[in-house]
Amino acid sequence: MVDGVKAGCCAFETHVDFAEDGDIVPAAGVLYIATTGILPRYQGQGLGAVLKSWQVAYARRHGFQRMVTSSRASNAAMIALNGRFGFQIARRIEGYYTDPLEAAVVMEWTRSRPCRLNGDSASPLGSGTPR
Repeated sequence: MVDGVKAGCCAFETHVDFAEDGDIVPAAGVLYIATTGILPRYQGQGLGAVLKSWQVAYARRHGFQRMVTSSRASNAAMIALNGRFGFQIARRIEGYYTDPLEAAVVMEWTRSRPCRLNGDSASPLGSGTPR
């Protein structure tokens, strides 16, 4: 919420994974981040980092060993944000998205990999105000 307006949201599913073919399948210890989104007028203000920081903190607090997410290959901002929090590209799934047809970039985070913000080590909750 920003000044009483919903600025964005995120959604995830517990104990499921993003399979090689793009299906969602049961998987103990995996947190699947289905979506992370910020309304266009609120983008670039650090709100995506706040949501991503909360997702990492949630995964750590609840003992998840992995998180997996996907985004359109053209969504460079989300791919970069995920990378800042320790997600690495696992694979591409060509033709996953439609309207327009586009590849999905599947990224994963593992508990043993530290998250980083602006090149500095960060706690699971982030390091104060996102930059």
